[in-house]
Amino acid sequence: MTIYYALLAAAVLGGFGLCTLWQNPWGKRIYTVFMGLVFTVLAGIRYLTGYDYALYWPTFTQTYHMDWYDLPYSLDRMEKGYLMVNRLLANFTMEGFVIFFFFGALYAVSIMWFIHRYSSNPWMSVAAFLCFGLLFNSFCFMRQYAATMILMWALIDIKENRPMRFVVLVLLASTFHLSALIFLPFFLILKIPLNRVVLPVFTLGGILMYAFFEKFYVIAGRLYYQKEVSPNSLGVLPWPSIGFVMILVICLLWRAELVKLNPFNNILINCLFYGTFCELLGIKFHIISRIAILFMTPALILLVSDLAKVMTAAAQSTKYGSIYPYITQAVVYILLLLAMTGYYAFLMHVNYNGVVPYRTISEIY
Repeated sequence: MTIYYALLAAAVLGGFGLCTLWQNPWGKRIYTVFMGLVFTVLAGIRYLTGYDYALYWPTFTQTYHMDWYDLPYSLDRMEKGYLMVNRLLANFTMEGFVIFFFFGALYAVSIMWFIHRYSSNPWMSVAAFLCFGLLFNSFCFMRQYAATMILMWALIDIKENRPMRFVVLVLLASTFHLSALIFLPFFLILKIPLNRVVLPVFTLGGILMYAFFEKFYVIAGRLYYQKEVSPNSLGVLPWPSIGFVMILVICLLWRAELVKLNPFNNILINCLFYGTFCELLGIKFHIISRIAILFMTPALILLVSDLAKVMTAAAQSTKYGSIYPYITQAVVYILLLLAMTGYYAFLMHVNYNGVVPYRTISEIY
């Protein structure tokens, strides 16, 4: 597990030096490019890390022996966009880990561009990406995380009120994972503010769904796995959801301040709410928790960085915080990082998504 802690330390210390101490736009650029390269390399040089090794490597080798016209009729549980990427890469090599490098680069470029463009604190955003297990998700759910990256760009279309481009991106994302289609109505839903009227109503609706809609989950499982599923075998452990619930509660408490700091945060808080909602439903049926991935990445990496600023401002408005503003800021950031690091260690302890310990491709030889 050393590599995970080393990665977090490099992300925080390197980012603090390049983005905070060195007040230069090039510091931010160097940091995001470097971390993107690190994520790409880690995604590529791994072996028996996560669920994807058992699924995606054999899929790649199968596409190597297929003609283009065979793809729509073979491997029917795989979406055609994902299979086409596999087949294209198979033209050049049969080394299966190339698929990990390719998608690792896709994720790294998307996430780091998003952080560079929209984050108020890049190194805090990267820390959130690591500590909330989003890197682990990208290791394990390659098709769905590819769809998530496309939907992350679609969020900008919601912000800029571009419905046609939003629909095109959602449809493109669905060619990598069909679950992306659930995002279509969210062009309007994510614009509904979670105020004191809407939030209780939506929360009550979620409780009722959890309690009474078991047949819906069974039908969803049948569609997802294309076979009959047992309701008793589909739940996930509740403990990883605690971190999402806690950060959601904090963001809701400071919602007005976060939206005032950046209006885009209104959409991101809604994303976090629906993602956490799906994560909690996943305690009963894990296929619903997989939908949470579509919402979580942009929400967490941007909200945590702004939340640190809002919490610092709140602490500095107190009697002693106003006397020692820089010490107050340091304390807030340290406490937030310690809390996230504790959650990070917890995810590794429970082997979140099966990625611990990290192993490299070199162990094959």
